[in-house]
Amino acid sequence: MIVSILYEFENRDAAQHRSTGADTELHFDLDLDLELDFDRSTSTQNLAKRREEHMNYRKLEVYQLAIRFLPIAVQFAHAMPLGYASFADQLRRASLSVPLNIAEGSGKITGPDQRRFYAIARGSAMECGAIVDACLILGFIDGPAASRSNEILDSIVRMLSKMARPDPD
Repeated sequence: MIVSILYEFENRDAAQHRSTGADTELHFDLDLDLELDFDRSTSTQNLAKRREEHMNYRKLEVYQLAIRFLPIAVQFAHAMPLGYASFADQLRRASLSVPLNIAEGSGKITGPDQRRFYAIARGSAMECGAIVDACLILGFIDGPAASRSNEILDSIVRMLSKMARPDPD
Protein backbone atom coordinates (compact mmCIF):
# COMPACT_ATOMS: atom_id res chain seq x y z
CA MET A 1 0.00 0.00 0.00
CA ILE A 2 1.37 3.38 -0.98
CA VAL A 3 -0.02 6.43 0.73
CA SER A 4 1.07 9.91 -0.15
CA ILE A 5 -0.38 12.91 1.52
CA LEU A 6 0.19 16.45 0.41
CA TYR A 7 -0.64 19.26 2.74
CA GLU A 8 -0.83 22.75 1.50
CA PHE A 9 -1.18 25.34 4.13
CA GLU A 10 -2.02 28.84 3.16
CA ASN A 11 -2.14 31.70 5.56
CA ARG A 12 -3.15 34.64 3.47
CA ASP A 13 -2.15 37.93 4.85
CA ALA A 14 -2.19 36.59 8.40
CA ALA A 15 0.09 39.34 9.60
CA GLN A 16 -2.16 41.98 8.08
CA HIS A 17 -5.28 40.49 9.69
CA ARG A 18 -3.62 40.31 13.09
CA SER A 19 -2.68 43.94 12.95
CA THR A 20 -6.24 44.98 12.04
CA GLY A 21 -7.83 42.68 14.61
CA ALA A 22 -9.73 40.77 11.93
CA ASP A 23 -10.16 37.02 12.10
CA THR A 24 -7.33 35.07 10.54
CA GLU A 25 -8.27 32.99 7.53
CA LEU A 26 -6.56 29.65 7.24
CA HIS A 27 -6.94 27.57 4.09
CA PHE A 28 -6.15 23.87 4.01
CA ASP A 29 -5.89 21.82 0.85
CA LEU A 30 -5.52 18.10 1.38
CA ASP A 31 -4.69 15.84 -1.52
CA LEU A 32 -4.81 12.16 -0.65
CA ASP A 33 -3.61 9.65 -3.19
CA LEU A 34 -4.05 5.99 -2.28
CA GLU A 35 -2.75 3.15 -4.32
CA LEU A 36 -4.09 -0.09 -2.88
CA ASP A 37 -3.21 -3.58 -3.97
CA PHE A 38 -6.28 -5.31 -2.63
CA ASP A 39 -7.08 -8.90 -3.45
CA ARG A 40 -10.40 -9.73 -1.78
CA SER A 41 -9.90 -13.49 -1.61
CA THR A 42 -6.48 -13.13 -0.02
CA SER A 43 -7.73 -10.62 2.50
CA THR A 44 -10.66 -12.85 3.45
CA GLN A 45 -8.27 -15.77 3.98
CA ASN A 46 -5.95 -13.57 6.03
CA LEU A 47 -8.86 -12.32 8.12
CA ALA A 48 -10.02 -15.88 8.78
CA LYS A 49 -6.47 -16.90 9.69
CA ARG A 50 -6.05 -13.94 12.06
CA ARG A 51 -9.45 -14.67 13.65
CA GLU A 52 -8.39 -18.30 14.12
CA GLU A 53 -5.15 -17.16 15.76
CA HIS A 54 -7.06 -14.82 18.06
CA MET A 55 -9.62 -17.47 18.93
CA ASN A 56 -7.01 -20.12 19.76
CA TYR A 57 -8.87 -21.31 22.86
CA ARG A 58 -11.14 -23.35 20.59
CA LYS A 59 -8.21 -25.64 19.80
CA LEU A 60 -7.58 -26.44 23.45
CA GLU A 61 -8.70 -29.94 24.42
CA VAL A 62 -9.73 -28.67 27.85
CA TYR A 63 -12.04 -26.11 26.23
CA GLN A 64 -13.58 -28.77 24.00
CA LEU A 65 -14.25 -30.97 27.03
CA ALA A 66 -15.79 -28.05 28.91
CA ILE A 67 -18.10 -27.35 25.97
CA ARG A 68 -18.98 -31.05 25.83
CA PHE A 69 -20.02 -30.94 29.49
CA LEU A 70 -22.45 -28.02 29.03
CA PRO A 71 -25.41 -29.98 27.57
CA ILE A 72 -24.92 -32.65 30.22
CA ALA A 73 -25.14 -30.00 32.93
CA VAL A 74 -28.29 -28.57 31.36
CA GLN A 75 -29.84 -32.07 31.27
CA PHE A 76 -29.05 -32.54 34.95
CA ALA A 77 -30.49 -29.12 35.77
CA HIS A 78 -33.74 -30.01 33.97
CA ALA A 79 -33.91 -33.29 35.87
CA MET A 80 -34.05 -31.55 39.25
CA PRO A 81 -37.41 -31.16 41.02
CA LEU A 82 -39.05 -27.73 41.12
CA GLY A 83 -37.94 -27.02 44.69
CA TYR A 84 -34.30 -27.13 43.56
CA ALA A 85 -34.33 -24.25 41.08
CA SER A 86 -31.42 -22.45 42.76
CA PHE A 87 -29.44 -25.68 42.77
CA ALA A 88 -30.11 -26.15 39.04
CA ASP A 89 -29.16 -22.52 38.38
CA GLN A 90 -25.89 -22.99 40.27
CA LEU A 91 -25.02 -25.98 38.06
CA ARG A 92 -25.81 -24.00 34.89
CA ARG A 93 -23.70 -21.05 36.01
CA ALA A 94 -20.74 -23.14 37.19
CA SER A 95 -20.71 -25.25 34.02
CA LEU A 96 -20.78 -22.14 31.83
CA SER A 97 -18.03 -20.52 33.89
CA VAL A 98 -15.56 -23.26 32.93
CA PRO A 99 -15.30 -22.62 29.15
CA LEU A 100 -15.74 -18.86 29.60
CA ASN A 101 -12.76 -18.61 31.95
CA ILE A 102 -10.66 -20.88 29.74
CA ALA A 103 -11.38 -18.60 26.78
CA GLU A 104 -10.68 -15.45 28.76
CA GLY A 105 -7.48 -16.89 30.20
CA SER A 106 -6.16 -17.88 26.81
CA GLY A 107 -6.68 -14.29 25.67
CA LYS A 108 -4.51 -12.85 28.43
CA ILE A 109 -0.98 -11.80 27.55
CA THR A 110 0.90 -12.55 30.74
CA GLY A 111 1.35 -15.96 32.33
CA PRO A 112 0.05 -14.94 35.77
CA ASP A 113 -3.15 -13.54 34.24
CA GLN A 114 -3.69 -16.71 32.22
CA ARG A 115 -3.07 -18.95 35.23
CA ARG A 116 -5.53 -16.95 37.36
CA PHE A 117 -8.37 -17.56 34.87
CA TYR A 118 -7.42 -21.22 34.46
CA ALA A 119 -7.53 -21.58 38.25
CA ILE A 120 -11.01 -20.00 38.34
CA ALA A 121 -12.15 -22.40 35.60
CA ARG A 122 -10.69 -25.29 37.61
CA GLY A 123 -12.64 -24.21 40.69
CA SER A 124 -15.85 -24.04 38.67
CA ALA A 125 -15.23 -27.53 37.27
CA MET A 126 -14.72 -28.85 40.80
CA GLU A 127 -17.94 -27.13 41.83
CA CYS A 128 -19.71 -28.92 38.98
CA GLY A 129 -18.28 -32.20 40.24
CA ALA A 130 -19.66 -31.54 43.72
CA ILE A 131 -23.07 -30.71 42.27
CA VAL A 132 -23.03 -33.94 40.22
CA ASP A 133 -22.22 -35.84 43.43
CA ALA A 134 -25.12 -34.15 45.21
CA CYS A 135 -27.47 -34.92 42.29
CA LEU A 136 -26.48 -38.58 42.48
CA ILE A 137 -26.99 -38.81 46.25
CA LEU A 138 -30.34 -37.02 46.02
CA GLY A 139 -31.48 -39.39 43.25
CA PHE A 140 -31.84 -36.76 40.50
CA ILE A 141 -29.45 -38.66 38.19
CA ASP A 142 -28.34 -42.27 37.89
CA GLY A 143 -24.89 -43.75 38.46
CA PRO A 144 -23.85 -44.14 34.80
CA ALA A 145 -24.76 -40.51 34.02
CA ALA A 146 -22.78 -39.32 37.03
CA SER A 147 -19.79 -41.49 36.01
CA ARG A 148 -19.75 -40.11 32.46
CA SER A 149 -19.89 -36.53 33.65
CA ASN A 150 -17.27 -37.14 36.35
CA GLU A 151 -14.89 -38.59 33.75
CA ILE A 152 -15.16 -35.38 31.73
CA LEU A 153 -14.84 -33.19 34.82
CA ASP A 154 -11.83 -35.16 36.10
CA SER A 155 -10.06 -34.60 32.78
CA ILE A 156 -10.92 -30.91 32.82
CA VAL A 157 -9.65 -30.47 36.39
CA ARG A 158 -6.45 -32.41 35.64
CA MET A 159 -5.66 -30.28 32.57
CA LEU A 160 -6.53 -27.00 34.26
CA SER A 161 -4.41 -27.94 37.28
CA LYS A 162 -1.38 -28.17 34.98
CA MET A 163 -2.31 -24.99 33.12
CA ALA A 164 -2.80 -23.03 36.38
CA ARG A 165 0.53 -24.17 37.84
CA PRO A 166 3.25 -21.46 37.91
CA ASP A 167 6.21 -21.95 35.61
CA PRO A 168 9.21 -23.50 37.37
CA ASP A 169 12.00 -20.98 37.80
